[in-house]
Amino acid sequence: MSIIALTNHKGGTGKTTTAVNLSAGLCRLKELRRRGDAIPNKHIKILLVDMDPQANASMHLIPKAMQQSIDKLPNIVDVFGGKSLLSCVIPTDYSNLSLIPASIDMFNLEPKIINSASAVDGLRAVFTKEVKNEYEIIVIDCPPNLGTFMMNSLVAADYYIIPIESESIYALHGMKALYTKIDEIRRIVNPNLKLLGCLITKYDGRTIAAKIVLDMVTKHFEENVFKTIIRKNTDLNKAAILKKPIFEVNQMTYGAKDYFDLSEEVADKMGFDFKKNVREPAPASVTQTKNHDNAKKVKKNV
Repeated sequence: MSIIALTNHKGGTGKTTTAVNLSAGLCRLKELRRRGDAIPNKHIKILLVDMDPQANASMHLIPKAMQQSIDKLPNIVDVFGGKSLLSCVIPTDYSNLSLIPASIDMFNLEPKIINSASAVDGLRAVFTKEVKNEYEIIVIDCPPNLGTFMMNSLVAADYYIIPIESESIYALHGMKALYTKIDEIRRIVNPNLKLLGCLITKYDGRTIAAKIVLDMVTKHFEENVFKTIIRKNTDLNKAAILKKPIFEVNQMTYGAKDYFDLSEEVADKMGFDFKKNVREPAPASVTQTKNHDNAKKVKKNV
């Protein structure tokens, strides 16, 4: 099992859109790569954990049949309250993709756990105990701040992805604070936390601002930037309105192509070989060290 946290303390970066469509894309990736193989098809099982009290990912994926009773559904607050994590998992309408919803009650929960062990290790503890053999990948949608729930997510994660919007020339503003928090978590609690990549989102190559941001991000993060760029695409907004992953709306659109390409790139970076149905060793430690060194460089330069 691998855990990926989508994190950026800025709002509007495409974090939730990426969490939803990357999760769906990884499910779809296994299906398409296995098609035609002699080995029986085995879909990849994904769990999306919504750690953002705004619950946008939850509203995106909660099945229509459950929409009317959304306030009565189990959610991440119940997990922190001691309920079994697996009892709080709900299915989605998308094959092999499950969800633990967020709740607005998380705003009330945070001050109650801030001085307890759950403020740091609550999520990692239940992951280790309950779902280690249930899912191949867990994707966490972090809140857009540097608070308790983001810290919980990064302490539990093996990897993190930073979505960076290309619409604003202030895209890298405040990134030093994010890296200070990540370095603290890596140094004290989770030394195995790795940067999987920075992801350019909402890219429109016709604008000067987008080209400037792409150049800035590439300069600062170097090889830690995903080759895949998420282009600005109205079908992604349409998918959010329809509460479906982009692949369920229009598979031929830029949004679907970009998120499928991202899914392939993420899988490759994590060492998954779907054709063999095995997990290969992750990239060499030299690369991991280089990533960490580059992260330090970014922290100094941004």
